[in-house]
Order: sequence, then C-alpha cells, then structure tokens
Amino acid sequence: GDVLWLGYDANGREYVLDFIVERKRIDDLCQSIMDGRYYEQKFRLNKSGVRNQIYLVEGKITSAYKSTISPDAIESAFASTQIQDDIMVQRTTDTDNSITYLATVTKRLISICKNPSITKQNILLSGGAIECDLDQFNDN
Repeated sequence: GDVLWLGYDANGREYVLDFIVERKRIDDLCQSIMDGRYYEQKFRLNKSGVRNQIYLVEGKITSAYKSTISPDAIESAFASTQIQDDIMVQRTTDTDNSITYLATVTKRLISICKNPSITKQNILLSGGAIECDLDQFNDN
C-alpha cells in the first residue's frame, strides 16, 4: 500500500492502524489492469492483514480515453474490487482532492484515537488497529 497510519499508546509504543490505501492515477490503473499489476496489488492488500483497505483512484475515467480499456471495463473493475475483493474504491478528481481525502481520514483517525472514552482495547476490538507493534507487523 501507499498509505498506512500508525498510532501510539501512552508509553510511545507504535501500532499499525487498521487502514491502508493503494493510490492509482486512472491512466496507471488502466495500465496495471492490462499488465496484471492490478490483481497483484489487490492480492497484496488482502494479504496485508489490514482490514480497512482502500483503493484510491485519482482522475476521471474519461481522461483514460487513450487506453485500450473501455470505461465500462474500468467501472466493472471497480465493482469487482468492491464486491469480490472487499476493497473500498474511493475516487477523487485530482491530486489535490486525494490529499484532501487522506487528510480527512487522518483527522478522523486522530479524533478516534484521542477520544478519552476509547481505550486501546476498544480500538483493537472495533477494527481500529492491528494487535501488534510496528516491529511485529514488519516481521510478518
């Protein structure tokens, strides 16, 4: 993935939060569908152990008109990704819109983690973090 969030407990121990993002420009997405990287990337996201997987697609489908993949095939790939692979597809218009989206997710995660009524255990049970520290995550 391209984006992964970390959380810290009161002792400064790092935790991998349960959200990961794979970001693609629409032209790169079309190319990755054609050369097979799209399926490999979805496979790796599913094997990451992170439950909240987001495929962030940047740009308009109409801007991929030079591609040999039709707009209907791209829409079908999005539907398949969401339904069969259980990966959320988030579409943005451009880089600035993607940054805004990622900043919004970050603010929401910070808000959740700073809530005094939410303990580390609550976050772990609700899918907010993977129950391992960063070193353990990197070892897997």
